[in-house]
Amino acid sequence: MNASRPHPVVLCFSGHDPCGGAGLQADIETISAHHAHALSIPTCLTVQNTRQVKRVEPLSSSLMEDTFHCLLEDFSIDAIKIGLLPDRSTLATVVALLETLPDIPVVCDPVLRSGSGHDLNSAELPTLFCEKLLPLCRVITPNQYELKKLSGLSDIEQAADKLLQSGCPSVLVTGADAAGDEVIHHLFQTGKQAQLFSFERLPHHYHGSGCTLASAIAARLAGGDSLNTALDKALAYTWNSLQQAFSAGSGQRLPHRIQGNFRPS
Repeated sequence: MNASRPHPVVLCFSGHDPCGGAGLQADIETISAHHAHALSIPTCLTVQNTRQVKRVEPLSSSLMEDTFHCLLEDFSIDAIKIGLLPDRSTLATVVALLETLPDIPVVCDPVLRSGSGHDLNSAELPTLFCEKLLPLCRVITPNQYELKKLSGLSDIEQAADKLLQSGCPSVLVTGADAAGDEVIHHLFQTGKQAQLFSFERLPHHYHGSGCTLASAIAARLAGGDSLNTALDKALAYTWNSLQQAFSAGSGQRLPHRIQGNFRPS
């Protein structure tokens, strides 16, 4: 983080969710809650609510590129968060832009399907993720479904090791989509033993929890935290936002990300 600026800056590449539970709105709320400032480049527009996704429409590469260069004329970036990349063209565009900022930490939430089970991108994306995007990331945060989809493997340790070999030094496998009374997250890092983070399983279904976690990690990295501190604090913040989640529509609950009693330190 640049000490001359009061708020670190996080650049988000994510989809737009009109119901406000996930995507860019989740990113902005989370990053703001961590006393950081969010810049946003939409990767796609979606037609969805808290119950289902009906349509995903990618934005043009030229619009994303122009927005990126315009922002860099005015801002210094402290961290980058990657969310939904709906197709090959969008992924290639984001990769090319990330390559111009090689020293900025990148946090990737590999959104492959919605919480309601709707596939959000093409079948070729998992391979391209591993080959093109993962080498540019500081940490990736797949759930267990996404981990298996990206790696082609069922065993968590073997699958995470495959992603580490792709060039991403840290893989945080989230456990909300696994069975059990506790939600257990697994952190795999190159050359280190795996770490476990356990949280009480909450009783509802939630829309935007993965976006919240990845954005919280990015905001904390932007603010100068070490990776392990950022992960620990972001996981606790995300669980707290889910514990306080609310029903705005008739489907999944939305995380309560703007928490009046929350302090980023």
